[in-house]
Amino acid sequence: MKKLAAATLLFLSMAQAFTSCKKKKDPDPISPIMYIPATDGSRAQSLMGANTGGNELAAPLSNVWGILMSTGFEFNLKDTSGQPYNGYQAWQEAFFCGPDGTGYADAKAVSINNTPIDKKGNIYFTESAWRDAWLNHWEVTRSANVPEVSQNTMGSLPYFAGTVPAQVVKANGLTLYLGSNIALGADSAYFIMRGGSTIARSNTVSPKGSGNAIISAQQLSSMQNSYFTFENHVCYGVLVDVVVYKDTIQTFEGKQFAFVTQREITKNVVLK
Repeated sequence: MKKLAAATLLFLSMAQAFTSCKKKKDPDPISPIMYIPATDGSRAQSLMGANTGGNELAAPLSNVWGILMSTGFEFNLKDTSGQPYNGYQAWQEAFFCGPDGTGYADAKAVSINNTPIDKKGNIYFTESAWRDAWLNHWEVTRSANVPEVSQNTMGSLPYFAGTVPAQVVKANGLTLYLGSNIALGADSAYFIMRGGSTIARSNTVSPKGSGNAIISAQQLSSMQNSYFTFENHVCYGVLVDVVVYKDTIQTFEGKQFAFVTQREITKNVVLK
């Protein structure tokens, strides 16, 4: 597993990838936000600080009691010597809200394609059970707080066929076209820019609509280039994360669950 390892970048931990639900009959919106399963505490704390108080960085799903998700992560970086460093990771996870819509809940068991998934922190997580381009089966065994869940999901992930510029002029902001010919197989798309301690998120777009996702000049006004390390590769700039995803909401015993497939594409760019 490849992990960015710099305090200037704001990594999410698995246990903190979702916004906690407040106590109420239905849970507050929880977000299938893109993240890398890492243990970098500085990133986790910084991003969770920005991902609370109604300032969601991902597209929230309302009244959903759990998310079962498969993610593909592509990184396309260029280090300070000008050499490209590219790669791909994939993982699956499941997360459940507590009985009163607050905190986390445990299922008796979670599996994909009859392969049990281990629980890590508050999330069930695996990297080896998914079948790309084939039908996949999620199975959740009932517990006191989580109902029985059984759902088939196609394994193919949405795909990003566009490009991200190597340089971004802060005074102009950044607009990415994420239409249906770019965000292939996706229901929704957005992007995030991260530099230093600053995070900016675009609007979420439907590829079937205008498809223009925008981060404004004002959002970039305090963002700065910085050096960061990806394994042994030193890189410079800010990160642009494009996220394309599709989701299906299904109801089990009166509770809604989201089944999400998403792809994240990360590239470092230089602010001018």
